[in-house]
Amino acid sequence: MDCPSCKSELLAKVEFGIALDECSACGGIWLEDGELQRILNSGAEITLGLEESVCPSGEIVTIRDLNRVCPKCSIHLDRYRYNYSSQIELDTCHQCNGVWVDDGELFAIKEFNQAEKEITAADGGKWLAGVTAMAEFEGEALEHRQRARRIIGGVRHVMTCRYGFYMPKDDFPMPASEVPSFVDPTK
Repeated sequence: MDCPSCKSELLAKVEFGIALDECSACGGIWLEDGELQRILNSGAEITLGLEESVCPSGEIVTIRDLNRVCPKCSIHLDRYRYNYSSQIELDTCHQCNGVWVDDGELFAIKEFNQAEKEITAADGGKWLAGVTAMAEFEGEALEHRQRARRIIGGVRHVMTCRYGFYMPKDDFPMPASEVPSFVDPTK
């Protein structure tokens, strides 16, 4: 397998009981599905140990382009933020769920998680409770929007079939006789 960042050969090895593919040229790590979470759940010592065990062979030349390719599936990697409030960008494959971690990003994730724990502990959990409440509110809002769409679809169907009115999306009802000829009023 080739490194998504510098195109060097990845070396398969097991560190701290976790199978990974490392790039000795740029220091990046390819993690299979679920391995990143296993690393983060295993504690700071293992995270730091993995970061230190994979050392780049020379000057780090990381290519942050849009053409990173999954070393396993050979498809385009999608870039995402580790956490919506962090600046850490990871690359993932939507097909195999593998994750590419650039050199230093495991350490940055550990530091970010530690800072989040300190913030949560300092405010007595109010921040986390607020974030949880906001996520629940967003979930409820999504459910309400989906329900409203179903109701509007039903009303649109009844108005068209029973009363002869065509209700285009995001518009006012109009008589079916005024519907343009290219529009199917049953949809």
